[in-house]
Amino acid sequence: MKKIFLTLWFCFICSVSWGAAIDFTDPAWTEVDPGGNLTIISNKISSNKIEARVEAYAYYDYGADYFGDTTADFTAYHDGAENSARMAFVAFSATAANGVMLYQMDQNDEGLAYFFREDGGGHYRTLQDYDGNSQDHSGELGDIFTSYETLTREGATSTLTVDIYNDAERTDLNDTLTITYNADTYRWMGVCANKGDTTLGDWNRVNALYTEDLDMDVGAPPPARRIIMISQAK
Repeated sequence: MKKIFLTLWFCFICSVSWGAAIDFTDPAWTEVDPGGNLTIISNKISSNKIEARVEAYAYYDYGADYFGDTTADFTAYHDGAENSARMAFVAFSATAANGVMLYQMDQNDEGLAYFFREDGGGHYRTLQDYDGNSQDHSGELGDIFTSYETLTREGATSTLTVDIYNDAERTDLNDTLTITYNADTYRWMGVCANKGDTTLGDWNRVNALYTEDLDMDVGAPPPARRIIMISQAK
């Protein structure tokens, strides 16, 4: 029994593959949404008619220096925006929980985000490292668009890619975004993280957006989850 225990411990330290969508109703997830703009169910976080000046996001604190190599699959949906509004499907910060909001990333020159943006009447996806400002943009995707993403972060090469697929089977590739990044690790992950620039007026708005079925593989699991998995294996 002792040998089996040690083998399992080694496997879970080396890598973690959840194999199922993250449960956003887990109490470890925190919703910051004073205006009630977000809707959270087990596998999905969505927003509806949210102004860019509103502070709204859901986050998970994975602990310091957590995110290294990471792979994530998720579904991303947007339905229009006005006046250069933007909102992140997923975002990562090492500075603070509210650092997952895009305005905070601008101010702190720190963080990674994959977000939806409106620009001159067009609707795009952007992948950006705010430390060094490496960024890549999709082509115009239309007012209403659902896609199936695969995000891959490779620490050894300092590259981050998002493959945007038109189908859930991920066989019909629409676009690939690729950037380099500077920070090695992050602590907080945000989902449906709004821009949160309180200086803006009410005319900057994302009509609707959601992140769904987020399934991650990360190089090292957080201690709490590691203990749970081992106790189940006994």
